[in-house]
Amino acid sequence: MAQLGFWFELLSKELSATAAGPLDFAIPSLRQEEVLDLSIGVLKRISSVNIPFFESVSLAGWSLIASVGTAGSVLAQESSFSIDATGKKLEGAFSLNTAGVSALTDNQEVYFELIFSNGVGYYGGRFPVKILKAVHTTGALIPIAGDRALGAAEAVRTYVLKEMRPGERIIWQSDSGRKFEEWVSDDGIKQFVEVV
Repeated sequence: MAQLGFWFELLSKELSATAAGPLDFAIPSLRQEEVLDLSIGVLKRISSVNIPFFESVSLAGWSLIASVGTAGSVLAQESSFSIDATGKKLEGAFSLNTAGVSALTDNQEVYFELIFSNGVGYYGGRFPVKILKAVHTTGALIPIAGDRALGAAEAVRTYVLKEMRPGERIIWQSDSGRKFEEWVSDDGIKQFVEVV
């Protein structure tokens, strides 16, 4: 899990790496299939002349929706964030392992969008980010077409544990074409008879 933490300034809608500023943080390139460990705080400008320029906002009662996508098209989204122990940051896991992100081309620029709500109003911004395609992808994204994992002979000999409910029926067919019906009767006794 990759860690990504930063601060969002309410007025300018810019990002900072620290609570003290400056507002010059850019979201780094993200990788297809990555799960980000997000930690995002909110800043409010209190001065343009004297230090400190910003103060962190207490996020009690705030919510966050983080999204990756193009204008009008969400490719990945997360809205389950919890407040950290200080009450100043929202934290949560954000998965980029989605079909939409996987469909992007390598190094394609999309938006990383943040929408904060405090129950009174919405504050949001979107920031350009590049998605890097993985050289190696997990099996979860690779559809297996046909009988690739097992040959036909091996597939016939594969056994699966199946818990049957009373009244549920299964019909088995042997290589020779004989059919058998199996079920559990209402009194819990397994029945197995040849179908003729």
